[in-house]
Amino acid sequence: AALLESLVAKFGPEPQADRAEASPYDARIAAMFVHYRPEKCDAVPALLAKHRGNEAALLESLVAKFGAEPTVDAPARHSNKEESSPYDARITAMFAHYRPEKLGAVPALLAKHRGQEAALLESLVAKFGPEPQADRAEASPYDARIAAMFVHYRPEKCDAVPALLAKHRGNEAALLESLVAKSGAEPT
Repeated sequence: AALLESLVAKFGPEPQADRAEASPYDARIAAMFVHYRPEKCDAVPALLAKHRGNEAALLESLVAKFGAEPTVDAPARHSNKEESSPYDARITAMFAHYRPEKLGAVPALLAKHRGQEAALLESLVAKFGPEPQADRAEASPYDARIAAMFVHYRPEKCDAVPALLAKHRGNEAALLESLVAKSGAEPT
């Protein structure tokens, strides 16, 4: 509250246009795309605008299409067209830890090596080093809120969200506060 008051004193009142249009479903819908189809995150603002007022039905259809809403400890899936292997999250974690700038290429790499994920993981371990155990399954309750900020304010940067979360693991509250200060209020 004190931070918000100081920002209002420094920059003026909160912009109301974006906040008035946001619904309680927006962050949940954004989290679905971050979890199941991260390559499509940039389309989320247009999708939300198109379905404004029918967000519950949109969320229902996404659950029917992709599966259950992600929980904070669920590993990300990269496509609804193919079955995820147990290696997908581990391979993604390798890139998040050792080569975060290449995270956007992981879905294509997984598709290319479908059925050979164990060999791919072995080659990544040989190239980069051991699997990052600390990064696996350490999702934070802030992850979906941070992703929703990017979907709302910077959809062109959605591909960078996993690397940003990995970089700021343990400091997500400060990251979210910084994003709010820089971009505006959290989408509600």
